[in-house]
Amino acid sequence: MVGRTRAWLLSGALVVVPSGLAQAGEAPHLAAADPTLEARAKALEIQLIAPCCNNQTLDVHDSPVVDSMKQEIRARLAAGDAPEAILRGFEETYGPSVRAVSSDGSANVLGGALSMAGAAGALGAILTLRRWRRRGASAPGVGATPPAPGPGRAASSVSDERLDRELAELDR
Repeated sequence: MVGRTRAWLLSGALVVVPSGLAQAGEAPHLAAADPTLEARAKALEIQLIAPCCNNQTLDVHDSPVVDSMKQEIRARLAAGDAPEAILRGFEETYGPSVRAVSSDGSANVLGGALSMAGAAGALGAILTLRRWRRRGASAPGVGATPPAPGPGRAASSVSDERLDRELAELDR
């Protein structure tokens, strides 16, 4: 019975002590932060890659290095540092690969190139469709009803003539 009581007291102390420390300011990462500061910090966390694994941003990664980086972000924002200065500081410390999005504008160049390729493809499709429509409208007998078989002409010879005309048109 005494063992269970100690376990309950210990578990209660583990819950109460951290919340008390957060209120006293001894553990700033546990304290309730200003919502505006927290939103600005999250915006920066999305832009930085965890240097310990180089495959996740700070907002989704969990490691001691990332925890210290998150604390530094919040401390520097609270001190009034500009977000770009904070990003440059992490880039100087961990190298350019810490940035989730490169600051050299390569994403803008790629986006522009893809836009130009899409516009060129659309223009090519429009010109091809116009040429097909013109070709279809100027072709004799295309879309017209075949002549009715006259006396002495079989229906198959009319179809043969039409087929020959269409094949000749395609050869041009």
